[in-house]
Amino acid sequence: MVSLSVALGLIALIVSAAAMFVSLTQADIARIKLRYDLFDRRFRVFEAYYELVRAAFSSPDDAFEGRMTAAVVARAQSHFLFAPDMPVFLETFDKEVFRIDAQRKLCRDASAWNTPQERAEAASKIGPDALKLMNSFPVMVERFAPYLHLDDRPWWVRLRHPAKPTARP
Repeated sequence: MVSLSVALGLIALIVSAAAMFVSLTQADIARIKLRYDLFDRRFRVFEAYYELVRAAFSSPDDAFEGRMTAAVVARAQSHFLFAPDMPVFLETFDKEVFRIDAQRKLCRDASAWNTPQERAEAASKIGPDALKLMNSFPVMVERFAPYLHLDDRPWWVRLRHPAKPTARP
């Protein structure tokens, strides 16, 4: 009788250990899926701003307007996907792109200026402003970098080989 109860106890232990392994694996799969979903949504925000910068300097006005709308929508979503400072940064970026585009459109309209010199002076400021915006693009990439990182190793690998600490949110 004793050996039967010991055998049943061992079987119960093995079954519970297997159930625990399965449940940990399922929890890990859910965590990884969440990380991938967040990565996908965050990358769409980054992509909207990347396309906005490209469109600001190379696209017709209607294409730029579409990109600007996409960037504004992405910024609205950024409140749920990033730390509180990121939407503020993106809003500053939006305003600068919009200001440069508005100045560029204004310079095309000769009737908006009193003298050709005023128009030429305003047009001469667009280049340095655009260059400043283009040079701020690496800063934007750097701001997005901590959010666009994945660690999808299974839990049993992470236990044996922990990742090096990074500044991830």
